[in-house]
Amino acid sequence: MNAESSKVKGERKNKCINEMKMTLCFKKNIFVFLLFIICFMQGCSDNTTPEKKAFDLVINYHSANKDVPVRRLVENFIREKGNDIKPVGWDVKKIGGNRYLVSYKYNLHSFTEGIGERGFFFEVDLADKSVSDKTIEYIEKMPPLTKAYSDEKEIFKDITGETYSVDTIQP
Repeated sequence: MNAESSKVKGERKNKCINEMKMTLCFKKNIFVFLLFIICFMQGCSDNTTPEKKAFDLVINYHSANKDVPVRRLVENFIREKGNDIKPVGWDVKKIGGNRYLVSYKYNLHSFTEGIGERGFFFEVDLADKSVSDKTIEYIEKMPPLTKAYSDEKEIFKDITGETYSVDTIQP
């Protein structure tokens, strides 16, 4: 009876394990089915905005004469210029249809180059995922840089009203 009893217990145990496996498998299939339904109802989109897609295309873009992505070029430029620039940052604007203007702007404060806003400009077409470097065209439309210093003598007035030129002020 013990042998029969242990055989019956073993069969019950195996049957229970098999039923648990089927239940888990069934629950897993239900979960996958529900995920599919939810995805179908929401359109299965990646929820990435067009602006983010345009930005990602630009920062990973390799221009024709450079073997590094734009992101690295901008980082290197900022590091090289040091205190001569104050970064404004990245901006993405829709310019029509699937086209976006992605720019990185900075304020230049250089005695040799001048003072004013400059940047890197790229046009992105999301329809064909193309990127065009438009920096030169956009910079030409910006106001010219002002000189950081003047060749003319600057005249200052003190509190008494007396005038001094820059070259006559003693340290």
